Amino acid sequence: MSSFLFMIKNFYNAGYSYKKLLKMVFSELITPFKYYMPWGNYGCDVILVAGEAWSKKLKKLEVKSKIIITGHPQMDHIFNKVSNHRPIIKKDKKIRIVLMTTPLVEHGLIDEEKWEIMIKDIINNSLKLNNAKLVIKIHPTSEKIEKYKRILNEMQINLPLYQREDLGEIISTSDIVITY
Repeated sequence: MSSFLFMIKNFYNAGYSYKKLLKMVFSELITPFKYYMPWGNYGCDVILVAGEAWSKKLKKLEVKSKIIITGHPQMDHIFNKVSNHRPIIKKDKKIRIVLMTTPLVEHGLIDEEKWEIMIKDIINNSLKLNNAKLVIKIHPTSEKIEKYKRILNEMQINLPLYQREDLGEIISTSDIVITY
């Protein structure tokens, strides 16, 4: 910060106007956001990425920096909540399974028919386990709960179905988390 102020002082002493100085300051502040490149430009030694996909992309670009997968920071609060959760004393001996979904169809990663077959397979195979109890937690914003309700109605199955409920609480009360 002191070197930045030193630079401004010198430009001011060199006769730059306040308007020109403000433009320079704004430009310096906006540059990191405008030209964000997470692949080791500007001499980075280490790059922290949120997932395997970013790591693969950077390796494909032949990045020389060390790449470390950290996980997505948005999930840190859920991790902390689950890590600090006290074990629940269950009234039954059933294994609690939560199916956490992601918006595959909505993001164009799979077609609707294949998605529906996959969801039904997961539900059917989970229900085959005599000592298991399944709940479904769908993506809070990108998926439509009506699609899941329709599938459960077609299958004539009554399962807890969550969308905007507290993910940390749902995971904390589960023994197994399934996702794809």
